[in-house]
Parts: sequence; structure tokens; C-alpha cells
Amino acid sequence: MNKCLLVILTGVMAAMWSASSYAADREVTIGTAGVTGVYYPAGGAICRLVNRNKKEHGIHCNAVSSKGSVNNLEALDRRELDFAVVQSDWQFFATQNPTLSKSTLRSVFSLYTEPFTIMVRASSNIQSWDDLRGKRVNIGPKESGVWRTLDAVLAAKKMKKSDFQKVSHLRWEDQARMLCNSEVDAIMMTIGHPNANLQSVVRQCDVRLIGLDDATISALVKQHPYLVRAAVQGGMYPGNPMAVPTIGVKATLVTHAEQDEKVVYEVTRAMLNNLDNFRTLHPVFANLDEKEMFSEGLTATLHSGALRYFRDEKLLPPVRGQK
Repeated sequence: MNKCLLVILTGVMAAMWSASSYAADREVTIGTAGVTGVYYPAGGAICRLVNRNKKEHGIHCNAVSSKGSVNNLEALDRRELDFAVVQSDWQFFATQNPTLSKSTLRSVFSLYTEPFTIMVRASSNIQSWDDLRGKRVNIGPKESGVWRTLDAVLAAKKMKKSDFQKVSHLRWEDQARMLCNSEVDAIMMTIGHPNANLQSVVRQCDVRLIGLDDATISALVKQHPYLVRAAVQGGMYPGNPMAVPTIGVKATLVTHAEQDEKVVYEVTRAMLNNLDNFRTLHPVFANLDEKEMFSEGLTATLHSGALRYFRDEKLLPPVRGQK
């Protein structure tokens, strides 16, 4: 009898161990961007929160560096990634362009705002956007997220890239030297603040941030659902004591329609249940607004796993495409 019971218990424990081992083997990846930007620590922070309860849900999360939003969307299509951090403009265009998103893209939640940021040397005569005509500007690598934002601003200002003297595609690590050596007149980024790339610039020379006028900002936000009003806070960088008004995109977490609902639910729960903790993990996250996570930048249909979490928590984000 005891021997029989022992055999039964052994079998049950083996089955439990097997199920636990299988669950613990569920690895998910989040595509981010370069290690000097904010997407990489953002993905890492999300994974850290997910992994805190790995024993409970059996999911282990890894953040991987990449070339940015477009690269992430392509890797998501190929199922080389489970989740991706992408700018809200690229999320929008992926839903409109089947070559960018072969499968149906799904949004999970929105993160922080990334202001469209323009930096010039403090000694230059560039005081506003209009002063950039005929100047040499750098907009980063061709796969960088600033491209779409710049196109929208140019259209609103009735300009073309040819109105600049030169448009370069320097790597982020090269632009500080080029700007401070007067080899370019302005650098443009769509980034969260404070940002390590811009901090590397201000360590080398005195700089000034320039913004956009209110009429242009209002027109852009009204016309493009993926853009929001934004500002670079005053005092963020030396020599720039005043807030600089501009437009911005949201950093958003996305996945694909076939992603396991339980996995998306647990990632969403880990993030939202620990939002106060998340805010402490990087200066960019400090002012993260819970309401904006449901209402801004999510132009792709919400994944059913995220939607289930929001319903369980009595949260009903106003996102188009919900059922």
C-alpha cells in the first residue's frame, strides 16, 4: 500500500516537475534599439518586472538590442522577436503598409513620450526652425525613427529635404564630434529625455535646443494620430533653462496577433501592477502617465491579452479596433 502510494506520489511529482520545467522554458524576447538609447533600458526594465514573478507564470523575458523601430517590426514579422518597442509613427505606418507588417500588428501599451529634438551649437545663428534652411543637418542612420517625424514637420512647414544644404546620416556616436567641430549645423532626434547621446554632445561643446511654433505643433497633432504635444523640460541640459515646445511620438510596446494571450496578459500585468517601481528604473520613466498608456500612440488594434488585463482591472482604454 505504502509502496503503491509512493509510486503514485512520485508520478504526480514528476508530472508537476515536467509541467513546471516546460513553463519555465517559455522564453520571450523584446526588441529594443542601440544600447546607448532609451529603448534598451526600457525593454530591460519591462523584462525585469516580468522575471520577478517567473516562478508564478513560467515566463522568462529577455531584452535584445537592435537597429530600432523598423528593424524591430521586420524581426517581429519573421517571428525572431515576441515583442518590440517601436515609435508610434512606425506602429501607425506598419498598420497601413503590408510590406512593413506582413502579419496583423497588435499594440500592448504605450510608454513615454519621445520629443522631436533639434540641437545646434550655442554659438550658431540658428534660433528657430526657419533658420535651418540652407543648413547642414544630421538625421541619424537610415533606419532611425526620426525620419517619419521629420517628413511630417517638413510637410507642415512646406519644405523639402532639398531645402537643407546637406542631409547626413551619421551614426549617433559620431554626431557629437561633427556638431562640435562645425561639420554639421544641427542634429535631429526623436528621443526620450534625458538621453545619453545628447549628454555626450553637451560634454563636448555648448549647445542650444530649438523647438517648433505653436501653430505648427497644433496642425501636426491634429493631422497625425501618432503625434502628441511634447516639450523638452527646462534644465535638462546645460545652457537650456527654458522648456522647448515641440511634437513627439510615443514609445510603444507591440506584438503580433498570434502571440499567446497569456504571455501578453502577464507582460501587461507585470508592467501595470508595478508602475511605481518602473518609474524609478530610468529618469525617462519618472513622469510616465498611466492614462496615456491607454490612450496615446496605440493606432494598431490592442492585443486580446492586454485587453483582458484592462477589463480585469476595470480599465477601458479608448483604443480603436477593440471588440
